[in-house]
Amino acid sequence: MVGFLVDERPHIFVNDAGANRRFLEGIDRHYWAYQAMVHGEQLESDDAGRRQHAAAALRVVYSQGLETMFAFIAALVQSPRFPIGWLARYTNADLRSVVRKIHEERAFPCALKEHPSWTAVANLVFGLIAEPTRTELVEHFPRFWYRLANRFLEERFEPEYNNLKHGLRAHVSGFGISVGIQDSPDVPAPRERMQSIGGSEYGSTFWLPRKIDGRRFTFELSRLVSCAWAPGQFAAALPLIGMTINDVAARALLVADADSTKTEFVWPADADAYEAPWRDFPSISHFDTTHHTDLGDWIEPSAEEVRGVYGDADAEKPAADPQPRDDDGRDDGDAPAQ
Repeated sequence: MVGFLVDERPHIFVNDAGANRRFLEGIDRHYWAYQAMVHGEQLESDDAGRRQHAAAALRVVYSQGLETMFAFIAALVQSPRFPIGWLARYTNADLRSVVRKIHEERAFPCALKEHPSWTAVANLVFGLIAEPTRTELVEHFPRFWYRLANRFLEERFEPEYNNLKHGLRAHVSGFGISVGIQDSPDVPAPRERMQSIGGSEYGSTFWLPRKIDGRRFTFELSRLVSCAWAPGQFAAALPLIGMTINDVAARALLVADADSTKTEFVWPADADAYEAPWRDFPSISHFDTTHHTDLGDWIEPSAEEVRGVYGDADAEKPAADPQPRDDDGRDDGDAPAQ
């Protein structure tokens, strides 16, 4: 039996060392570099639509890569003997919580031998690498992970990812922002007065819902969010994300007593690779517009009245209120990254 926490939630697994080993040995780090290569090439296309599709594909696989990479790190940190168990049980909320605790260097139950930080994670992952390479890796990778965690923990990151991966609910396109002085509040400023303050050829626009205070069922799409992309960032980061996933799996294999002569750690041959994802930025990162509807004294219908819109009184009716979700239910219905 193996006991461990997923963030703060306890789990006990019947340990299957063989399954854990096969899982770790099957990790394919080359997938991420392949995606960067295939879609990155299309960013140079003369076809504007193809460039937009490539940028969107890179944004989706980059988000998938961040979730996968941070999930592997969290699994190693909290369940080094049995990471497959951690990965089978985490929710998106668990993952964000663990990443935030490492990022903010806050103590939590884990296997790190020093106070949580990205440097502590690097010391765990690369602790068995010979010098001087070990020192170089512990210098470069924590900074890379820190920057990616900043992105992963942004408020807009996960909603944008969900809107893109679930049937492209986000509108994929660049956008620009211009401002100008109006003659009166209800009359747009003339075009000649408008001055650009930023924009991007690539990005997405999507709605964020807001629950109405004091009401159980009512919400509105009150916030329209536009996010700008520099897709070259995604393409440059993906190979290093794949290397991280490989190295975390390699370290977990050594914890599982794998043959060290057959366990491969990988890292960039050129230190400039760590900085490549941060060389290109859009002139503006995002733009939000919000509105709120004043419902006044409007009284919200009951659950039964809402069900009544279907008009079939003889149909089988569900329970009046949703049943409590099991504590391992996943945000947004997503499966864990594996």
